[in-house]
Amino acid sequence: MLDQPGQSPLTLHDRFAATAARHPDVVATIESVAGTPVRTTYAELAAEVADVRRRLAAHGVGRGDRVAYWGENRRELLVWQVAVAATGAGLVGTNTRYRAPEVGHVLETARPVLVVMPRSLVGLALTDLLHSAVDRAAQAVGADWVAPQVAVMDLTRPTGVPAPARGAEDLAAFDAGAGAWWADEPAVGDLPDPVGTPEDLAMTFTTSGSTGLPKLAAHAQRGIARHAEEVAAATGLGVGDVMCAALPMTGVFSYVPAVSALLAGASTLLVPVFDGAGTIALMAEHGVTHTAGGDDFYLGLATGWEAERPALPAWRVAAEASFIGRVEQLNGWLQECSGASMRGVYGSSEVFSLVSIRDADADPTTRHLGGGRLVSADLGVRTVDPVGGEPLAPGEVGLLQFRGYNVVDAYLRGAEQVPPPLVDGWFDSGDLGSVDADGRTFTYEGRAGDAMRLRGFLVQPAEIEHFLIEDPSVGMVKVVGAQVEGRDVAVAFVTAAEGRDVDPEALRAACKAELAPFKVPERVVVIDEMPVTSGTNGSKIKAGVLRERAGELLAPR
Repeated sequence: MLDQPGQSPLTLHDRFAATAARHPDVVATIESVAGTPVRTTYAELAAEVADVRRRLAAHGVGRGDRVAYWGENRRELLVWQVAVAATGAGLVGTNTRYRAPEVGHVLETARPVLVVMPRSLVGLALTDLLHSAVDRAAQAVGADWVAPQVAVMDLTRPTGVPAPARGAEDLAAFDAGAGAWWADEPAVGDLPDPVGTPEDLAMTFTTSGSTGLPKLAAHAQRGIARHAEEVAAATGLGVGDVMCAALPMTGVFSYVPAVSALLAGASTLLVPVFDGAGTIALMAEHGVTHTAGGDDFYLGLATGWEAERPALPAWRVAAEASFIGRVEQLNGWLQECSGASMRGVYGSSEVFSLVSIRDADADPTTRHLGGGRLVSADLGVRTVDPVGGEPLAPGEVGLLQFRGYNVVDAYLRGAEQVPPPLVDGWFDSGDLGSVDADGRTFTYEGRAGDAMRLRGFLVQPAEIEHFLIEDPSVGMVKVVGAQVEGRDVAVAFVTAAEGRDVDPEALRAACKAELAPFKVPERVVVIDEMPVTSGTNGSKIKAGVLRERAGELLAPR
């Protein structure tokens, strides 16, 4: 277990160094490469951090600089995070699913002096993507554009397997205008002293923006290190435990659990590309104790588990968020295969993931709901009226606001660091929820923009979705708002469960029999598949696309 939360050094490097000194022989990371486990101890990881620190110094990376990390879930991400933080610079997580427009936007907005990226990724022409993204950023910035250096990583290999041959022409292909170098080049020179401070921006997450391109939300070292400690304490994560990092660690949902494990002396199982059956097999092989993800992640695990049905006795903490409305069904599967239960959490790129988690002994009928108890007594949550902004009483649904070490420190906008908008010190999450009387436990209800005003009543889509998903013919469901002759109505989009046919009118009839009249969908529309967006934190249904379609379906002819 960790030291008392909040008592240890609040720089990432110091906290990691202290953990590595106490547990040098403990396995820090586990990777499966071509079916061969690659285990790295804390002492070995610390040596890699020191080597990267030397390389950063040799290439002029220092305080205030930004380093874009564009790669899969490999131990190198953790190594570079700690090493970059030691210099006082900050890492910018860049999703490998991004293409040239999004990567170009990240480069334009973050202005990194260095891009760290793999030599190859299956199915991607990385050098073409890189140069296209750099060209887009250079055109957008104009005369102030400064090209970044590029550090090229060879992927992790089993011990004794040599690296592929590489020549000058291989490296030259990655030169974006300021030179390229191998990320594992021999480290030279003395090891510089760590100069990072708790106030330095250490990690930037990309989050959805109103323009369709990601915003860049940056967090300081003090918040990251503190939150990692609090999450580990709240979930009982420590030496001997194994955290599974299967979602991209460039996103906040997987990053926070992985860093929590790293600073707690636990092991992290790194899954570069998520595959349900493959991940379940690795979880069984390596005794995974902790997971975190959306219900789309757990649905993938459940589907993969059916093939071999391996025993998972070590699994005891399954933190989850509802992205596709399947949590209640998956909770039963989890108890069958491991005896564990889904525990609802809350988070975002701007306030961290796992800001809260349901208690392990909470009511089984509500333990899976989003929200939970704040992981630290130094965090605050409240609800306010969406219109007037007045604080609401316990139990009343309103806008969720947060304050504490977890709130985003700045948004990156080119050379600027823009502070977040706060109201009396509170950050508006854009989500709806209610807070219990204890002032520390809350329930997430949904995005404020998804709420529907039906006949004067504020209705969350989940209220109707939870009813419809109980029908065995329904595979997935998403409810959105639309207008008919000036009045707001609900429209339900559903997909059929495997091997079943859906009767939309029968579903409407069931709603009429069981739900309040104003909650009955105006239409139930059967579609082949849901439009989804795949981000760093999982797959989410595109409600906006469905709202547009609902408007078209209900428009007068």
